[in-house]
Amino acid sequence: MQKEKEKIDFKFIVIIGAAAIITAAVIITLIIIFSGGSEIKSEPEPDEIQIINVGLLTTTDGIKSNAAAKILSALKDGEFSKYIKVDYFEPFAIEDYLPGLESLARTGHTLIFCAGAELTEAVLTQAVQNSDICYVIMGYIPETAGELPENVIGVIYDVYEAVYLTGIIAANTTRTNKLGIIIGENTPEQNKYATAFYAGVLSENPEIEISGFYMTSFPDSANFAQSIANQMYSDRNDIIFSGAGKADIGVAVSAYSKNLYAICIDFDLSGGDMLESILVSAVIDYNIITHDLIRKYLGKEFNGGKIIQRGIKEGDVDIIIPDNEAANQIISENTINKTETAKQKIIDGSVKIPDNETDLLKAFPEINFMK
Repeated sequence: MQKEKEKIDFKFIVIIGAAAIITAAVIITLIIIFSGGSEIKSEPEPDEIQIINVGLLTTTDGIKSNAAAKILSALKDGEFSKYIKVDYFEPFAIEDYLPGLESLARTGHTLIFCAGAELTEAVLTQAVQNSDICYVIMGYIPETAGELPENVIGVIYDVYEAVYLTGIIAANTTRTNKLGIIIGENTPEQNKYATAFYAGVLSENPEIEISGFYMTSFPDSANFAQSIANQMYSDRNDIIFSGAGKADIGVAVSAYSKNLYAICIDFDLSGGDMLESILVSAVIDYNIITHDLIRKYLGKEFNGGKIIQRGIKEGDVDIIIPDNEAANQIISENTINKTETAKQKIIDGSVKIPDNETDLLKAFPEINFMK
């Protein structure tokens, strides 16, 4: 009898269980029907996201150079951080540029950013051998290469537009009407900085004297630049523009020691005593184009073989006036307004900044350029 009773109970349980399953199925079906039949999608688990390996090749200045550090920050920050893994290679010497690119390619990096025009030759060599890898040359200089391969994009920053604005500020803040300028070698690219600075200054006051000096390949350019700046400041040039890489540091040190002022390009404005001597800095925002190119790469829209030119109009180039006592004391509100007016003219195309000596001399024929 007991066994029979157990059989009856078991059947009852099975029937009830089946009914419950059917009821649950009906409820789920109704939910789907009344929700319009849309599929409920959950966020993919981290291991389901396709991660791409992005590489960064620096120059011999390493990852601590301002340009490389900013590009690395742009790669690691923003909306794409969960889709990419970033590694960088720091060459010890110029001969390591090519092996550096080879190393990044060998370790699966399919998008490689290169922080500087001097990496161009190595990039072009590698790009031909690795057509499935995309390369971006930040700070590209057209004179350094011919036609770019289909997997290479060169990004040009028109920093000279911002340098023109720094010239306006220098002209309106000098107390001696004598300014100095120290740049790299006598090349078309370097001379863009010089002609823009001259034009900015002379557009405000044609009577200002400007002393120029070209740096060459010295083992310690910061120390050498400091000695040149010391001499310029002693000659009553109270503001010096520097556009020669490490020379910025030497000029800033000299300015600080003499309680005078320096103007630089992409200077590290994070702090320190030298910051007190910086009047204004031309700066590059690497975030905009970096994020745009990553977006295009992820969307399979990376179209190489071209040059992308960015400047003040696109928002990638500008000036920054440090929040220091010197700048606050001697840069007037009127001077700032003048730079804003000039910036708008650059954007709408109503002012043409000379980017070579010939055009500069047409506008200001009486000057002695870089003398």
